Amino acid sequence: MHIAFVLTQESILSTVACAYDLVEYCQQTSLEKAPSSVFAVTSGAGQRFGFMPCLSPRRSVHADWVFVPALEIVQPWMPAHYAPLVQWLRDSAERGALVTSVGTGTFLVAAAGLLQGREAVTYPQFHGYFSQCYPQVPVSHRPWVRHPGLLISGDMPWPELVLHVLAQHWGAKVARQAAETYAVVWNELIDPPQRQYVQVDHSITRARRWLAQHYQERDLVNRCTEYVGLSKRTFNRRFKDETGTTPTEFVQCARIRASQNLLLFTERRVEDICLAVGYEDIATFRKLFRRRNGVPPGQFRKRSGAAQAASAAIAERV
Repeated sequence: MHIAFVLTQESILSTVACAYDLVEYCQQTSLEKAPSSVFAVTSGAGQRFGFMPCLSPRRSVHADWVFVPALEIVQPWMPAHYAPLVQWLRDSAERGALVTSVGTGTFLVAAAGLLQGREAVTYPQFHGYFSQCYPQVPVSHRPWVRHPGLLISGDMPWPELVLHVLAQHWGAKVARQAAETYAVVWNELIDPPQRQYVQVDHSITRARRWLAQHYQERDLVNRCTEYVGLSKRTFNRRFKDETGTTPTEFVQCARIRASQNLLLFTERRVEDICLAVGYEDIATFRKLFRRRNGVPPGQFRKRSGAAQAASAAIAERV
């Protein structure tokens, strides 16, 4: 799954950073073997958001899920300022990406023409101004609306939307673990499930958070066992019961996920990436990487680079 954050200088970065953490956690926890990546598509040359790779609208890989966070709306609203970004958003929707937006992110979605003949939602204080900018788009007071390929939230906490999509892809259990790990409230307001309350193992939640932060380091499982104050046998059993994977597999997953992003978005040598993510033996790294991705690191980079070049060629023809 390839996830794109659509960002401008006006994007509310506190939301972006927290949403990115939730996505990264689910990627690291999941046992999914298909290659995936998280990147930003930005509105201006030279714009940078240090916690994730940034690409221009004309040189970006294909996205399966596009997340448009809320942004500070400055009047007058001038969508022409974001023309390349808006065009990329429109193209992504046409190629089948799920487009989601939060609050005032709806302004960008409307600028891309994705709300023609459809109901929109945004923050209540912007209802009037949104209607001035897009008089042909009816505005609802509902907390969220869904259309084919489009899910947007208005007067509803943004984690509800993000965690709903994460649960759809990686499962509700993984999404709940992510919410618990990052102390995010998730009331599951979108399509409320019919389920019994599931008790969370808070010691394992602390362990997952610690492992996700220290995956590059050595002797992680033994150190984490001491950190949470459990015997190794009890720790391993409870970790597997809570997450469906062993602590060692969890760490390996985190390392391989990190190496995928380094291969996709940097030109660092495979040997350097091996050390950067916590492996000392290149043969072990290659073996584990191939087991998870089906190809060795070098071939993964070439394959992903070819896909990126094809996507860029499409964008250049637009």
